[in-house]
Amino acid sequence: WRSATEPSSNEDLVIAGRTEEAKKFIQKLKNESPSVIWVFGESRDEAYGFILASIKNAKELIPRVLVINDSKEWMSVVESQNPLILIPRFDDHVNPRLAVKRGHWVIIPESNYQSRNQDNSIELPRPDKQSLVKALVEMGIDEEKAWDTVEKTRGFLTPLRRLLGDFKEPKWAQPENATDHITALLIGAWDGKNDHDVKIVERLVGMSYDEFVEILHKWSVSNDPPVRKVGSVWQVVSRQDMWQLLARFISPRTLEKFGEVAVEVLRELDPRYELKPEERWLAYDKSFKHSKTIRKYIAEMLVILATYGDEDLRNIGMSTVQDKVDLWVSEILKDATPHRWYSLRDLLPYLAEASPEVFLDAVEESLKGDQPPLMELFVEEGYFGGCPHAGLLWALEGISWNLEYLPRVVLILAKLSRLDPGGRWANRPFKTLREIFLPWHPQTRASVGERLQLLDLILSKEPEVGWKLLLSLIPKGREVSIPIHKPYFRDWAEGWKSKVTIKEYQDYVLKIAEKIQRYSKKNPEKCLYDLVEVLERFPEPIFDSIIEDLKASIDSISPEKRVKVYEKLFEIIYRHKQFPNAKWRLPEEKLKKLEELLQRFTPDDPVNRNKILFDEHSIYIVFQPNLKHEEAERIVEEKCKSALEEIWNKQRIDGIIRLIENAKLSEVIGYTLAISSFSDEIEDSILQWIDSENKKFSVVAQSFLRTKLNQDRSYLQTVLEKYESKWNYAKLAKLCLALPLTYEVIELIRKLPPEAEEIYWKNVQHFYLFEGSKELAEWVIRKLLEFDRSVASLNAATHYLNTVAKESGLDADLLAEVLERIATNPENPKLGQMDLYYIEKIFDYLQKSSEINPARLAQLEWLYVPYFWYNESHARVARVKPITLVKEVLDNPDTFVQLIRWAYKADPPIEGEFSDLSIEQKKRLKENAYFLLDMIDKLPGQSEDEIDLTKLIEWINRVRDGCKNVNRLPICDEKIGEILSHAPVGKDGIWPHEAVREAIEKISSKDMERGIEVGIYNQRGVVIKS
Repeated sequence: WRSATEPSSNEDLVIAGRTEEAKKFIQKLKNESPSVIWVFGESRDEAYGFILASIKNAKELIPRVLVINDSKEWMSVVESQNPLILIPRFDDHVNPRLAVKRGHWVIIPESNYQSRNQDNSIELPRPDKQSLVKALVEMGIDEEKAWDTVEKTRGFLTPLRRLLGDFKEPKWAQPENATDHITALLIGAWDGKNDHDVKIVERLVGMSYDEFVEILHKWSVSNDPPVRKVGSVWQVVSRQDMWQLLARFISPRTLEKFGEVAVEVLRELDPRYELKPEERWLAYDKSFKHSKTIRKYIAEMLVILATYGDEDLRNIGMSTVQDKVDLWVSEILKDATPHRWYSLRDLLPYLAEASPEVFLDAVEESLKGDQPPLMELFVEEGYFGGCPHAGLLWALEGISWNLEYLPRVVLILAKLSRLDPGGRWANRPFKTLREIFLPWHPQTRASVGERLQLLDLILSKEPEVGWKLLLSLIPKGREVSIPIHKPYFRDWAEGWKSKVTIKEYQDYVLKIAEKIQRYSKKNPEKCLYDLVEVLERFPEPIFDSIIEDLKASIDSISPEKRVKVYEKLFEIIYRHKQFPNAKWRLPEEKLKKLEELLQRFTPDDPVNRNKILFDEHSIYIVFQPNLKHEEAERIVEEKCKSALEEIWNKQRIDGIIRLIENAKLSEVIGYTLAISSFSDEIEDSILQWIDSENKKFSVVAQSFLRTKLNQDRSYLQTVLEKYESKWNYAKLAKLCLALPLTYEVIELIRKLPPEAEEIYWKNVQHFYLFEGSKELAEWVIRKLLEFDRSVASLNAATHYLNTVAKESGLDADLLAEVLERIATNPENPKLGQMDLYYIEKIFDYLQKSSEINPARLAQLEWLYVPYFWYNESHARVARVKPITLVKEVLDNPDTFVQLIRWAYKADPPIEGEFSDLSIEQKKRLKENAYFLLDMIDKLPGQSEDEIDLTKLIEWINRVRDGCKNVNRLPICDEKIGEILSHAPVGKDGIWPHEAVREAIEKISSKDMERGIEVGIYNQRGVVIKS
């Protein structure tokens, strides 16, 4: 690879600007378990070079590396007992899962055309020009010539190597052959199985698709091929290389035709938008007519044309290429409805880079009004859905590197931050805004002065966001910065330096602190608490100045705000005192100043002064070094007791009530009242709160009662003797709710009338039994089910299987009923992670039990198919699977055919099919069938590593016949192929097993072979994304 250039390439040439990716790659190989890593570069050859260069710098890995050029050699190498790092360099598909199972790493170099945003992949950014020049100089090239070389090739590695090598102009780039490839260059990649893609190719090339493919095939098997075919997808080998060799041959008419098809393809609307957001992710039968591949690479060509077109294209006409691209992008974004933005969500970074003016105009227009169309991108798509707004943020990030557009971009980001409804995705507009302005790692080429002016602009136009941004920029100590998107082709980020000088950093932080101080003086009531929150992080001399401002503003601040400031100062001071040797601890002089300020803000009212003790677990209040946890807890307990004593002595029950109303930790208040010196005096008042509608008061009463009971087991009897005749049954039920489920409490519950019993079982949270029997455990579970507490019954059952019923077990049919009730009750709340864990434990118990009817177990598994699928998709090893259902599918071909019918539409459609089912029923059947088919990882006729050929062939023939009869043979073959991809190794040590090889030969289905390829790809393992 090195010797293909003159002078020979070095490692730095390949790694230029990609040191972080190289580090992650090597760290993974050194520190993690074997897996498959995909490395995506501008071309497969570039990715291959990066792999070699990275490993060459980690000399201890070199002896383990094997580059394999032939699929025949693959299996013999995979069987090696020594852990290897394998790099396949052939086009035949391999089973990387088998190699990983044998303890090997598999590193697969690929072009970015094959990238599918895998979790386990490294995508190489564009090389850094300065680093390339430095590498060329180290190779012996004069610096001036090195810069000339990099500029000529725009810093792309493949054309740079061509310029330095012996293969300067291949035959396919010569004038008489060049026009054969212009269409491939402009479109970039397309799916030959997609009829709509094919029509686009035909329109642009001006000949039949079959004729065009014949030409492409001829060149794809030549030396130094310009194109390659992977599966059904045609793609250029290196678009940048092809552009530099062929761009001059693009005619005005061809360019206009490309613009027409680009607008047509990219204006297509995504039909999934018409569904509910939480259902879109599963709508695999609703998609664009054109493939995602052709859409992406047409959008990419718009950027290439806008970036290089005016320099490289010849005789194009009066208007510039950039003007043409602007016109096309404006057509694409015209009438930008929510549906339009959603349809373009993944392509927005390309459109923005291609035509930033047009893009920003469209964004600003779509942010107007009470319901801005653009904000539809921020609607959450449920737990399994994607992040529709990510593309918008990447687009704005890319444009932000151009200083001409930076003011518009930051104002848009500020407005988006204000309108952002929030959600589970960490990728938010405010986060992008902060990354641009970070003092220690500003991701912009703007100078300190320019950044400060922009902060003033944001503060004037979006004051709330601007204030929040200023506060977030005050350094916090250890922080992590996430890289924002850089342009794909534009040189807007060229010259950016990620590091700042200490002086630049200090000056910038000081200026930000001054802005914060000035703004807070104008808005003291609004800004006071926020200011105190970051006070400890302010640099000198602003820290002292703000302390004085705060002292001077005390009289103008409302009592409520003063209490909040007092509590925050209290927290800051004692956190620092708790860790006297920490590097981040404030100097003693600063702490004294904060303590003086704390005294100024300390409330006279004992409730407000002591509330902080009951607002969070307050171990940090005890700051003596080397103090044991138990002793710290004792000291805190004494502080809490003293606080309650003071409140009781000064304000009696009214003060206690105010504390309960305002404090967070009601349980701690109840506990402390129970151990206080005045607990007997206040007992009657507290126990009256046992059935209070105010949860804080009822929790205080429950905590008080449990604490007293722990001190004296006869306390319950004392309470009953005192209050049973006075309280109604509802109040007695609430009393039981505060108590652990002991025999005494159970006897009391049994005596309750039906109305009170309902109150208890509908609300009980403490249903754990630490003593008892299987019968008692099953009685509790049945009671919870009786009162529609199916999730609680699941929790209880799992607990009992680990405690009182650990040896005896529980009734299998009762556990099945628990799972059935959870799955079929639409009123159940959303299950949490622990609930899902409990479901797994119950299924594990039932699948090992001989007491449950297999048919009922299969029905149960069907109800929970989405859970099984999610568990398998998000864990390295699926702990529980629908084994009964999978066995049924492998034993009964008709079941497989039925799943295919439910999951996939007939082609051509069958009139009246499933007309007797409701839309909701069809949706549920479709989801479950799709998930179950995806989870089949064994083969018909398989027993461990052996496969019965007769059973396998018979099963395949029957399902193919069945699916053919219902117009679903192609998808049937593909799903069979995916199942076959799980085949074990044959007796001869070659994958797949001999029976599978014979089945493939006998059936001879391209769709089945495609399914095997997809199945192997989906088993690629877990990888990192840089």
